[in-house]
Amino acid sequence: MTNEISTFQIILVIFVLYACTFGIFDFLKLDRWMRTKIGQWRGVELLTDKDYRIMERAKDPKYIARKYRYSAMIHLIIFVTVQSIFWMYGTDSFDEMLTYLTDFSWIEAGDLKAEDT
Repeated sequence: MTNEISTFQIILVIFVLYACTFGIFDFLKLDRWMRTKIGQWRGVELLTDKDYRIMERAKDPKYIARKYRYSAMIHLIIFVTVQSIFWMYGTDSFDEMLTYLTDFSWIEAGDLKAEDT
């Protein structure tokens, strides 16, 4: 035992977290689709009225836009929070962080590579 975390373990944890959070809705959608197809093959109705309401709502553009808007805001908040943590630990002061954020000298030079210091 090496007591080290491998890349495979990290990817596996990320997949499990996705499956437990956002991915659960993908699995429910797949389940409804499978019940529709299997019900058609057998000639039996396997979906409930609630399933049909959920499927109709998923086709509504306003509902889809609202869902993506909430999801995008959550992702933005998490991204900004994590970036802020990285900046706080990676810089010595708030002034250094602001200097880093406002340094656009690489745009003026036309060179995307880091400057040699």
